[in-house]
Amino acid sequence: MLLLIWFAAVSAQAGELEDFLAGHFAGVPAANVHLAEGWGPLESALLPEKCGTCHPQQLVDWSGSRHSMATGPGLAGQLLDAPARFEVCNTCHAPLAEQRPLAGGAENLDSFREDLRDVGLGCASCHVRDGEMHGPPARPGRAEPGPGFPHGGYVQHDAFESVEFCGTCHQFPETGRRVAGVLLEDTVSEWAASPWGERAEPCQTCHMPDRRHLWRGIHDPAFTEEGLTITLASTGRTAAVYAVTSTAVGHRFPTYVTPRITLRIWAVNADGQVVASGEHVIQRRVPLSLAEQSFDTRLHPGESAVLPLEWRRKDHPVRVEAKLVVEPDEFYRRFFESYHSDNPDAQALIETARQDTVDSLYEIGVRSLDLSTQ
Repeated sequence: MLLLIWFAAVSAQAGELEDFLAGHFAGVPAANVHLAEGWGPLESALLPEKCGTCHPQQLVDWSGSRHSMATGPGLAGQLLDAPARFEVCNTCHAPLAEQRPLAGGAENLDSFREDLRDVGLGCASCHVRDGEMHGPPARPGRAEPGPGFPHGGYVQHDAFESVEFCGTCHQFPETGRRVAGVLLEDTVSEWAASPWGERAEPCQTCHMPDRRHLWRGIHDPAFTEEGLTITLASTGRTAAVYAVTSTAVGHRFPTYVTPRITLRIWAVNADGQVVASGEHVIQRRVPLSLAEQSFDTRLHPGESAVLPLEWRRKDHPVRVEAKLVVEPDEFYRRFFESYHSDNPDAQALIETARQDTVDSLYEIGVRSLDLSTQ
């Protein structure tokens, strides 16, 4: 009997979560500020900088996150050429009806706000619906956010602490685009098969610790290196091995098709000349057409990429060096390099986006092995 009650409770919770997310993100959600009661100009603006008046740390965190860049020059340039794409891309990049001039048809034209269009995933994207604030349950020991609170408090829901909330944009549906039989974006499924999924530790554990609005990921060198164990060791008088293990990444590394991670190892002699070298690419490599998959060498949680190196004793190497070169936007770089527009404004935006993808490259896992004593 107790087991039946437990199953019924779990089923009810799952149904409640599904219903909430369907209402919160399905279709074209609207903030509908005109329905709010007792809101002042700060809340009604729906602009992150206004929310930051009372939530300064959240504003700082969000401003440095990828969510704040969701409607950057790469998307803006494409939309100048093909405005109709706006309604497809902006389902995740700028989801509110107030951000989308064509959202939901003519009945929503009065809702559109030009000042919100380029905000991307701002505060209101997740927290405002139909004139009400929404958020996670109050922290233990904190007062319940009732009517006496600013903007009338907020509606609490466990969904804000669930993997499904993030999966709204970071997991394609079963009917979504597949390459080589695998969904183009399959992060929640990867998580479910990981130790984090088995322990039911949601995305927020790592990407929003202590409810920080940082959403750190592959673009953050320190965060990326924290998820890996990286070693360089001698395996004999004429050999060494560079190894990278995914020890604290709750999904495949990397999870999407956009990054490329290259392991590099080389031996140098006393004159600084490279006498032996090697490299290995970690990536789900797909062409711009997304018609096929060249290879998929991404790491599952706990899996390692091992790059050995051998050299000739007569080359007298004195040092072995190694590093990881991380290109978070390698796919986008290829895309923007191939893009051409007859609209000079669009092409200028695309060029800015291309340069951003070049600038996002960084190096981690730098290691050196002294051979002079061998």
